Amino acid sequence: MPALLSKGADVRGLVHGEAQAQVVTDAGAEAVVGDLRKPETLDAPFEGVDAVYLLIRGKEDQVAMASAGIAAAWRSGSPRLVCHSAFVPEPAGDTFLGRQHAAI
Repeated sequence: MPALLSKGADVRGLVHGEAQAQVVTDAGAEAVVGDLRKPETLDAPFEGVDAVYLLIRGKEDQVAMASAGIAAAWRSGSPRLVCHSAFVPEPAGDTFLGRQHAAI
């Protein structure tokens, strides 16, 4: 966020609740409440964005969470989407996270 904000970009951060919102607003960005585990909460936070950067922590439900975020970005009409991964997508790989990232 700091790099984008320093260049004058409007930045919106998706948070679960008010405790996390304070961190985002203190950084100078807009905080919006939603939950990638609850797709019905995502349309309003994603509305009007021109880029989406998804960074999802390695969890068992990360494929569903990423899919919800990607679908919300698609519905919002966002022309750009980055899905950040620290793992190499490996459909037949030995690691659980590699297989999940391949699924995303």
